[in-house]
Amino acid sequence: MPGHPRDRTVLVLSEVLELKKKGWTNAEIAREKGVTRQAVTKLLRGHGIYARERSKVTREHFPWVITDEHSRTSAVRRLRDHAAVFLSGRDAINPTDLKRLSSWYVLMENHVLMFDPHLPPVPGEFPYGGFALKDRTPDDGNLLIRVNEYTKLTDEGKIIWARPAKRVE
Repeated sequence: MPGHPRDRTVLVLSEVLELKKKGWTNAEIAREKGVTRQAVTKLLRGHGIYARERSKVTREHFPWVITDEHSRTSAVRRLRDHAAVFLSGRDAINPTDLKRLSSWYVLMENHVLMFDPHLPPVPGEFPYGGFALKDRTPDDGNLLIRVNEYTKLTDEGKIIWARPAKRVE
C-alpha cells in the first residue's frame, strides 16, 4: 500500500562482526542480510569499527606504538593493507598490493608478527628492528599478531587483526 513504511531488515552488530571475522565483505553481508552495503558500513561506523580512512583504523586500533621508520616496513604495510581489505573489500588496495597481501596471508598461516622495540634489525626483512616472525602457537588464536607487553589490543582490534577465513586474491 503506498505511503506505508516498508518492512526493514534489522542488522545485528554481533552477527555482522561474526561474518566479518569469517572474511565476508560488506557487500557480501549486505546481500546475505537483504540490505545495502551502505547500511552495513553505517552500522559498523556507528559503533566505531568502520572508518572511511584506514588511517583512522590504524590510529585507533593499531596494536603497537611504532616509529616512522617502522611504519614504512613491509610488515606494517601488509597490516595496513589487511585493515583496508577487512573494512572495504579487495578494491580498497591496488592489485599489486593485493597480491602481496595474499602471499603474506599464506606465510601467516603458520606465523604471527611480533613487535618488541628491543629486537635488533634483520637485514632485508626488518631493517629497523622491532619486529619478528614467530611460529604460531595456540595462544595466538586466529590473530595475525602476537600479543605481548608491547601490544595494545582493542576489542575491535581483536576482530580487525584476525586472519581472514577466506582467501583474498
